[in-house]
Amino acid sequence: MAQEHYDKQRESETGLDDQQRAAILALAKDFPRLWNDPHTADRERKRMARLLIADVTLLKEADIRAQVRFSGGATHTLHLPLPKPAWMLRQTPGTVVAEIDRLLEDHTDSEIADWLNDQGLISGDGKPFHRPMVRRIRIDYALPSRHDRLRARGLLTLHEMAQRLNICPDSLKRWRRAGLLKAHKYDDRGGYLFEPPGPDTPVKHQHQGKTTGKSTTREGSFPAHTA
Repeated sequence: MAQEHYDKQRESETGLDDQQRAAILALAKDFPRLWNDPHTADRERKRMARLLIADVTLLKEADIRAQVRFSGGATHTLHLPLPKPAWMLRQTPGTVVAEIDRLLEDHTDSEIADWLNDQGLISGDGKPFHRPMVRRIRIDYALPSRHDRLRARGLLTLHEMAQRLNICPDSLKRWRRAGLLKAHKYDDRGGYLFEPPGPDTPVKHQHQGKTTGKSTTREGSFPAHTA
């Protein structure tokens, strides 16, 4: 009785009689072609799977092991890689991280974001880049900031440079805006670091009255900011 109930239940689930089932089993000998045939409806694929496969056991270890037992008694084991966690799928591509590291030698976070977007690159989340995102990537991947890179090259802060030249910081700002000093922008808030004084560096009182109204910078086409 139990076997009869099972057979009736199985037949009601598949909607097939013995003749139809036999026809599908015969066709299943050419299983790969039928399965991949675009004309094979999903409904038929499900019926083929029900007739061919008795059960599947999944075991999660170092990978996912799928033990497939076919209706005829044969078994087959598949080894599948574990799915990556969501955070890993959203990771910034290594090529983008390397590009940010390269660009930090000469650009600020905002400039880098603009450059990446101009190149059609996207983040691990599939979104355009912006300044806070570039900053976060710098921190997450322990990339030295532009400020730290310039300091490592020996550049001086505003107050260090003012002390070297024995002038006040406001005068130093005016000299920078007038293009009398070699300065490099290190952030998007108008912060600058200065190359150490050299033979061509002006001295105190030398340019008195010559900097009024001038506003230039050594940072390419980007506007000057108050350092």
